[in-house]
Amino acid sequence: MIEPGRSGHYQPGPPGSLSARPSFTISSGYGSIIAATAAEAANRHLNTILAALGERRCRLAGDRMRSSICSVCALLALMSAATQAQAKVYKVGPAETIKAPTTQLMSRLKPGDVVEIAGGQTYGPFAIKAKGKKDRPITIRGVKIDGKRPLITSKGGFTVHVDHGEHVIVEGLEITGGDYCFRHHGAWVVLRDTVIHHCKNGLLGTDYESGSLTMEYCEVHHCGHGDQHHQIYMSTNGKQFPRSVFRMQHCYIHDAIGGNSVKSRAERNEIYFNWIEGARYHELELIGPDVDPWDPRGKHPPREDSDVVGNVLRSTRKSAWATIRVGGDGTGGTAGRYRFVNNTIIVPPTMSGAVFRHFMMLESIEMHSNVLFAHGGRVRVALQQGFDQQGDEKKADQYIWSTGKQEIAGSNNWISMGMRDVPKQWQNTRSGKDPGFKDLARHDLTPKDGSPLLDAGQPKTFGPKGYAFPDGLPQPTFLPPRRKLLAPGSAKARPKRGKGLDIGAYEGQGTPGKGEKVNPAATASSGSASGGAGFRVAGFRLRKRHLAIAGAGGLAFLVLIVVLITRRKRR
Repeated sequence: MIEPGRSGHYQPGPPGSLSARPSFTISSGYGSIIAATAAEAANRHLNTILAALGERRCRLAGDRMRSSICSVCALLALMSAATQAQAKVYKVGPAETIKAPTTQLMSRLKPGDVVEIAGGQTYGPFAIKAKGKKDRPITIRGVKIDGKRPLITSKGGFTVHVDHGEHVIVEGLEITGGDYCFRHHGAWVVLRDTVIHHCKNGLLGTDYESGSLTMEYCEVHHCGHGDQHHQIYMSTNGKQFPRSVFRMQHCYIHDAIGGNSVKSRAERNEIYFNWIEGARYHELELIGPDVDPWDPRGKHPPREDSDVVGNVLRSTRKSAWATIRVGGDGTGGTAGRYRFVNNTIIVPPTMSGAVFRHFMMLESIEMHSNVLFAHGGRVRVALQQGFDQQGDEKKADQYIWSTGKQEIAGSNNWISMGMRDVPKQWQNTRSGKDPGFKDLARHDLTPKDGSPLLDAGQPKTFGPKGYAFPDGLPQPTFLPPRRKLLAPGSAKARPKRGKGLDIGAYEGQGTPGKGEKVNPAATASSGSASGGAGFRVAGFRLRKRHLAIAGAGGLAFLVLIVVLITRRKRR
């Protein structure tokens, strides 16, 4: 959750809850509720005062004060009722007076207004320029007809554009077409129960004039193009909207045409309980701001942190590089702290990069109770990369870590046997050939009876010494969707079973199996995040002790012998 008092602006609700659900829509007697609550509280405090002063002396004063309080509460009720009466509901559709959701309509909305768009129809693009209030957001809602959402489409440009809108809820839509299906250029926005597909950019957040966005119960698929356009590409501006948060929860992201599944430059990312798969490049890329000379964030933007809990991240055979990249992409690093807890990560043996790609610059990272399953092959667990001022690739710590050295923590992770480059800082790592999923072919990743994942998780996470993660979600509270779009509010709570927390995104039951302990030093290779010394020649690992034996003059001879042996083996 967000730090208490992090901001006076919109804050998402507890992880898993429906965010910013306006209370005034729940009951038509909202004003009476306010008045009754105020009267009850005031009366309670008044009784305390009277008890302290003595009832005989203050009986008359108390009656007068109660009379005044009743008058004030009645006034509050009238004011609230008047405010509610000002809010309007605009019905949009072929059978209504308003035929289409236009930018003109959206521009005249006031706090508390609701636009209901009839489903089963196709409409053109629109922009939302109006501003609601924290307690009276503006709601744009699709209403299904015969099970069909309203379809918002465009042939180019923006399809649905939050254009400086604030405190806005968009829900129940299907959005397709255009260069940008959903553009976030506002603040305190909720995107819920919406399907986005077949756009060059599925969701795009702007670098300037954008703040917090919560995305929940959404599906995004068949978006992206090349390496510059993505299914989700989020950003916020921490100087204009301090402490801004991008939270994505209970979503299903899949089958990208190009780019990454989720790429974010937000000041804080909270990625909870999602199923994410099928990127062209990274399933998850959490990086720093793309700072230009005219950027109001200046040369030193705020540190950007990311909390990633309870997700399924599945790289498919078309994935070219790494499942996760953190730090930067060459344009700007976060100098931030990262936390990965109880995720189930599945990678193909063809992946040429790594599960975790540490790129310039990050401050620290911790990983606990994650499953890293590879379908065979010696996939890297972690890889670090950076560049010097000349643009040459470097793997030394000072090019990757903002502190100049690795700040890594981890515990109770399970990895497939044969995976290499396990961070040396990880503790109690387990390995095996089979994690014991119920039905991998049908994507049921729940641990079955006898699974080594059962009761083997870490209930109390921790960061590197001196680099504690601020207000991370202590434990996963919900299960991710199983490759489908969930109805709002239907996510299943993660059950508490057995003697402890299971490893991974799902909780099973049964008798725990065993896994082999892993010595991270034995998995190191050249360029790893563990910083193993030495290099490889023709598949042989040459370490410092070999070089010491050979001496400077014998190094070339040693390499020649290795090459000759390899050629003989190939014959």
